Amino acid sequence: MPASTSPVRTPVQRYRILVLPFAAIVIASLVVWRMRIDGQSPATAGAPPAMVMAQSFPFSLADQHRHVTRLQGYLGRTKLILVFFDGTKPAHLDPVVARLRDDYDRLKAAGVQPLAVSTASPFAIQKSEELAGQRFPFPILMDVDPNGLIPTPAHMAWSLAQPGSETLRQGTFLIDRMGRVSAHGTTPRPVKDPQHVIDTILRGEWKDDSDEPAPAPASAPADAPAAT
Repeated sequence: MPASTSPVRTPVQRYRILVLPFAAIVIASLVVWRMRIDGQSPATAGAPPAMVMAQSFPFSLADQHRHVTRLQGYLGRTKLILVFFDGTKPAHLDPVVARLRDDYDRLKAAGVQPLAVSTASPFAIQKSEELAGQRFPFPILMDVDPNGLIPTPAHMAWSLAQPGSETLRQGTFLIDRMGRVSAHGTTPRPVKDPQHVIDTILRGEWKDDSDEPAPAPASAPADAPAAT
C-alpha cells in the first residue's frame, strides 16, 4: 500500500492561507470601530466643551510697573486672553507675547484684553522692552506670592504647576465676557494653537452668549389705549 503524502501547495495557495486570516482580522477591527462611532449619541459627538468660571482660579500679582493686578478686576467686563509664558527667556522673544503686543490695538478693538504671566521680574520685563525698543501695552505679571506661601500661585491655580515640582508649563486661555473658560472637568483647558486663536479673534469669529444683542422690548399694539 503506497504511503500517503500531503498535497503540495503552490505559492499562491500558501499566500492565501496567510493573508486571508489577517484580512479578516482587519475587517473585523474596522467593523467594531465603525459600530463604536455610529453608537455615539449626537449629544456626545457634538457636545460643546465644558465651561467653568474663571473666578474659581483667582490671582493678584504685580505687573511690570509694580502695580498689583487682579484677575477678578477684569472678569465680567471684557473678554480675556491669558498667556502663561516662559519667564526664563526675554518676554519679547516669546512668539505669543510678541504677537499680543503687535496686535494689541486690534485685539482691544475686538473687545479682548491680553494678560501675560511668568516668573520674570518687573526689571526683566523692562529690560526686554529696552531690547525690543517697544513697550508692552498690557500687564505682564510676575507670578510670585508676596507672602511666600506658594511659589507660583497663578500657575498652581491654573493647573500649570504641581506641588513640590519646579517645572512650569506654558498655556494660553480664553475667558469670555461672562467670565467662563473652557475646561476638562473642573481644570482650565489651554487652547491648542494660540496663534490660530489670535487669528480667529482678529477675524471677529470669537463670539459668546454675551455678544448676542438683548431682545427688544415688545411694543404696545397701535390701537392699545395710552396709559394714564
